[in-house]
Amino acid sequence: MKFLSLWGWQVLLCLTQTVYGKAPKFSTPGLFEVDVGLGDVDGIVAAFGDFNGDKFTDIFVLNTAQTSVSVHAWNHGSFRFQKLPETEIAFDPSSSSPVFISNIVPGDYNYDGKLDLLLMGQKSGPKGDISMRIFYGNGRDSLNGTHFHELEAATSVQPFVVDYSGAMKPELLGYPTGEDGTLSLWSPTSSAQASEVTMSQNTTAVCTLAHPHSNAFLDLDGDCFADIFLSCQPKSTGHATFQIWLNTPTEGFKFSKEHALPLGAGQVTFADIDGDGAMDLIFPTCDDKDCYIHVIYNQQIPLCSGDETKNCRNPHELCTADNAYSFDFDDKSAGHVDLLLSSITQTKERFVMEEKVLKGEPPVPIRIGDFNNDGYPDLLVTTTSGVRLLRSIPCTTSLCSKAATDADKRAFQMVKEGADVLIKTGEQNVVATFLDLDEDGTLDVLVGVRVNGVFRTRAILNNYYNDAFFLKALVSNGVCPAWCPSGDKFPSPKPYGVNYPGASFKYTVLNTEGRRRATQAAQLSQSTYYSLQTPYALFGLGRTNNYIEDLFVGVTRRKAKPSNVAVFQGVIPNSQLIVIPYEQDANADPTNWILELYINPSSASRSVMLVLFTSLVILSSVVAGLHWTEKREDERERRKALHAINFDAL
Repeated sequence: MKFLSLWGWQVLLCLTQTVYGKAPKFSTPGLFEVDVGLGDVDGIVAAFGDFNGDKFTDIFVLNTAQTSVSVHAWNHGSFRFQKLPETEIAFDPSSSSPVFISNIVPGDYNYDGKLDLLLMGQKSGPKGDISMRIFYGNGRDSLNGTHFHELEAATSVQPFVVDYSGAMKPELLGYPTGEDGTLSLWSPTSSAQASEVTMSQNTTAVCTLAHPHSNAFLDLDGDCFADIFLSCQPKSTGHATFQIWLNTPTEGFKFSKEHALPLGAGQVTFADIDGDGAMDLIFPTCDDKDCYIHVIYNQQIPLCSGDETKNCRNPHELCTADNAYSFDFDDKSAGHVDLLLSSITQTKERFVMEEKVLKGEPPVPIRIGDFNNDGYPDLLVTTTSGVRLLRSIPCTTSLCSKAATDADKRAFQMVKEGADVLIKTGEQNVVATFLDLDEDGTLDVLVGVRVNGVFRTRAILNNYYNDAFFLKALVSNGVCPAWCPSGDKFPSPKPYGVNYPGASFKYTVLNTEGRRRATQAAQLSQSTYYSLQTPYALFGLGRTNNYIEDLFVGVTRRKAKPSNVAVFQGVIPNSQLIVIPYEQDANADPTNWILELYINPSSASRSVMLVLFTSLVILSSVVAGLHWTEKREDERERRKALHAINFDAL
């Protein structure tokens, strides 16, 4: 591997990530349960992170009693998760009254480039106060379970991770105990105590956070600078509301919008559902009769096409804020699609809105991921009948309103063929989420179940054939340019496993018809109630015959100039990108960021190489044979010339 200087930033190109693993092969398309070493492990997956910095995603497993957690690292060679013995920690093993773990949030809390673990524990059920402890990792194979950093306790409303100060360090926003609903900030790198923050301007006040809530940290106005989404308690009308506070480069957060959600709204999640370069809202609702999937589209200025230059977004300047962005909750408009669950599943099942099996009773969100890499996110939902995989399809008048259909919005269709393995009799589903096993660019599924009173985790491999490309991107917290903290390779790894929240990605790509499309993705936008978001963003590119024109990467570093956005051009599809936004001083800019690009080897690479070498051998043999024949012919002609008689000389 070699670093190359290109346009002021560095590119690390590794033609193969590592040697080939032992991934199982199946002859038919579909989902298949595989053994990845978790079949006999007591517990369910509760969080993700690259704990040992090897560029493979590891899992944090919560035991059945919810009293301890352990790290299971991915082994590429054996295609299995293997428990790291020195990583099993209990929240408080010496406590006389049991403390159950209600949330797990991996992150680099002491800003040293190594992944740590924040545990939230409660004693008296979902309404009890939350104790918080940070256990520090060594970046390789162990967590310190005896020495921890204890933060001031919070109320039952779980604090969520933000970068409030704009220093690219994780902070927690929530309510400390005894402060009577005062919104406060925990800064783990500097203090264990929470300090009050003031977000309101003029007469606008911050709402009272809901419990449970859907708070998030992601870009909502299109400038690639993460904003704050607050989920608020219902008002007198009974409707829950949300507020959006926009992040500004120099003035902190400013109030932007407040909207009411439909009655019975569940957890709000975020994704660019229609591939227009803006993050949309997705949430379930249920009434006495039916359940619905709601998609509220983030309406921003469209992408410029042709000679159009006004009231549109330049494809080479995607990270430009649209101050007029809006959300339309009119279910007859193009901006709101509500899909009847029974019309998708063809049964009378209902959403599971809260997981009663887990202590703390966390809400169950709609999980989002592009399992077929067509460029449009799909859904993984938990219903009373089991786990369902819903594929994104264009809206039709039978599913959506005429306005939404005419505007090319998206609906969903249940995947039936090859998806029977998602539901298994005799098991009670607890959690289900997407994960890219073995980092091959295809989203697989992990399902946590309860069998005979014990938690178990099932791994389901995605073996659908997808004629499409993908791009996987990960942004670090920029704590150091290479090995941390001194720059030596040993003993510290590169800062891959820092779980940096709030990074934004936008890209443009041309499809096979020559149409340009812009898409947005967010990294670790939510961190509460077992959000189970991966530390990377994986987005499908669909079918394309070109490089990615422009990839925009935004971070939450707050300063007036230069920008917080880097632009990388001509990125190769089917690759993994790691962006290290390290800036040595205040005058540095995104052109100094480091980009590492890893090409994902195709599963057919060995066959291609075999055919290539066989062809070379055959062609070399033909050339050698012709050369030998030519030499014999030349020798024959030379001998004839020696015996020839020159009659003119006689």
